[in-house]
Amino acid sequence: MSVSGIQRMVFCIELLSSALITFILYTYVGLPGWASILVALSIPLSVHAGLIALAFFMTELALQTGPYPRPLQYRIGLFKALRCYFREFASSLRNFSWAQPWRAYAPIAGEQRKGNEHIPVLLIHGYFCNRALWRSFAKRLDAAGHPTATVNLEPVFDSIDNYPPLIHQAVEDLRLRTGAKQIALLCHSMGGLAATAYMCAFAQEDHQNAIAHIITLGSPHQGTVLARHGPGENSRQMQLSSPWREHLYDHIPLAIRRKYTVILSHHDQIVAPQSIQLLPDATNVELSGIGHMTLLYDRFVQEKVCKILSKFKP
Repeated sequence: MSVSGIQRMVFCIELLSSALITFILYTYVGLPGWASILVALSIPLSVHAGLIALAFFMTELALQTGPYPRPLQYRIGLFKALRCYFREFASSLRNFSWAQPWRAYAPIAGEQRKGNEHIPVLLIHGYFCNRALWRSFAKRLDAAGHPTATVNLEPVFDSIDNYPPLIHQAVEDLRLRTGAKQIALLCHSMGGLAATAYMCAFAQEDHQNAIAHIITLGSPHQGTVLARHGPGENSRQMQLSSPWREHLYDHIPLAIRRKYTVILSHHDQIVAPQSIQLLPDATNVELSGIGHMTLLYDRFVQEKVCKILSKFKP
């Protein structure tokens, strides 16, 4: 089943559960109709908020007790921490309850653009996501003149080794559509590892020259403590102690490493520890006060990416 199918099913279960709770509260408890609906709808929202809070807590615990604490210059106060949390809650809700379940196959801004003086960008999503998470970011790229394309990494819980052919086909399709000799890859989370696997898989061919630059947002280049809780081979490959991941990054040619810009947030609640995600020989951009999904919607991040892309020509 696709990500959108799974998430639509979850949404429908939540909706039916809310309807049942509303009926029970109104019929047997005696609450007014509006109060019954309000209480019933607040339950799935509270669960969603609680899961995000749990991820922040687990990440913070790992940083406090592990060998890689958050650097002093990136620590924030209570107000900024709360702002980070509520922005992440809104970004997550927007993505997992609307965009991915219901807009998975809707047009993305920039997908109809032909070739021009702006470098085309292939957007690669992360774990348990699909192309729809790029809807906001694609609008900003389209406004800057970049042709865009997306790819769905499926099967959902498959090995990352099986994603490079999908990326390769998407790269070729985008180059054919735009007539560009080179394109850029913009990757979120696991998408950064999939892009790295793609670059290494085609490293012995001249095809790597087709990629002018690779930008990763919140990618677990060195693994993440939360990956051990996720299902699927791709989740196991993202663990801190993953031999697969270590082998992958040990074999990245220097010429490819220099094509990377790694953008990370020291308050990413999914990818941690954050300070070890920096790549040698790459351009590393460290931020704070931004959650994992918020990296996709943050205006500063979007402007930063557009500025980086403006340096490259198709």
